[in-house]
Amino acid sequence: MGYKITVSIPAFSRERGVNRTGGDASPVRNVARLDAEPESDDDFRNRMRDNLFAAVAVIVLMCIGVWLVDVMVDTQKAHGCYTPGERSCSLI
Repeated sequence: MGYKITVSIPAFSRERGVNRTGGDASPVRNVARLDAEPESDDDFRNRMRDNLFAAVAVIVLMCIGVWLVDVMVDTQKAHGCYTPGERSCSLI
């Protein structure tokens, strides 16, 4: 009992727009210029401001989530107490 495994590799055609001799026929003009420019202080400040805003947003969302879970736990405790018919439930 022998099994024969065959593997076929599809033949890919050359990409259009790429010169294989070393040059790049990119549809974006002056793309090399973007790599050559150093980052300015303005870009750094904008990035830091955006990071700070994202951190504050995450902290606010986490606080809302903790508050929501706390309210849900209290509601579940009250529901568990009042369901059997008790009237004097003291929730701590």
